[in-house]
Amino acid sequence: MPDLALDFEGFVQVRLATDPDPSDEPRGVSGWTHAAAGEPDLDRVLVLQDDEDRRVRRSRGPVVGVTVRRVGGDTRHPLVGAAVQLLDGPKFEGRNWIVASDGFEPIDPLHLRTAGAGVVLDKRHVLTVPAGAPAPFYTITPEQLARRTPSLEADADAQQEIFTALGIPDGDPAAWRRARQKQLQQDLDDLPPADVSATTALRLRITDLDIGGPAVGTVGVRMRYALALSGPGSATDDVQVLHERVDADSDWPIDFWVGGWDADALCMYMKGRLSLPLA
Repeated sequence: MPDLALDFEGFVQVRLATDPDPSDEPRGVSGWTHAAAGEPDLDRVLVLQDDEDRRVRRSRGPVVGVTVRRVGGDTRHPLVGAAVQLLDGPKFEGRNWIVASDGFEPIDPLHLRTAGAGVVLDKRHVLTVPAGAPAPFYTITPEQLARRTPSLEADADAQQEIFTALGIPDGDPAAWRRARQKQLQQDLDDLPPADVSATTALRLRITDLDIGGPAVGTVGVRMRYALALSGPGSATDDVQVLHERVDADSDWPIDFWVGGWDADALCMYMKGRLSLPLA
């Protein structure tokens, strides 16, 4: 059965607390990321589109939006520009080393949706008990966890791809963070003192950008996930943009990475490929 490859990429919001805070810490206390004044609590949810309800924009940060960039190698295909989403509130499920160590966290739930040009592709990766019924994540077996566990990449080639995606000049994440800090300081200097919430938020971000260690080191690291989406799926193509029917019942292989942690903007970059089996 032939496959049709959809290449996608873009920035993702991930507002999460960091060690030694517990994974469900809502504001950030002892770690190196915090919810700023005027912002909702940290939620750990991967947000792939700028217009999602959970999106919390920070000044000087990237525009969030994961989209299809190529279809079968074609950059002018009608589906190019289609929005890619992960539905149902997906999170990195490490839970402070209870489920997985830092950088090896599975994403759960894993429910992919791509929509554009009259095409809607929807597929889930469902955890099941031996009898086949859906199972909650906390009952995950070691074998299921292994299939969901990413590999960690921080070699020179991986870092070059990450730094290019983030626009980090000269591949120096420390200098990149210092440049952001100077921008925020200028923004703070231009704010009227009466704007208490905005000035408090900027001061927190400027202070957090003084932090080195993992806040710098994780910029050049990515988590690569490679698995087959094997749960329920559907494929709608009302105007036959794809020309051939997508087999929604077969597994949909997917290979993608998430990395380049921007601890100030609370964003990462995502890039990958979804392979659609054609009937």
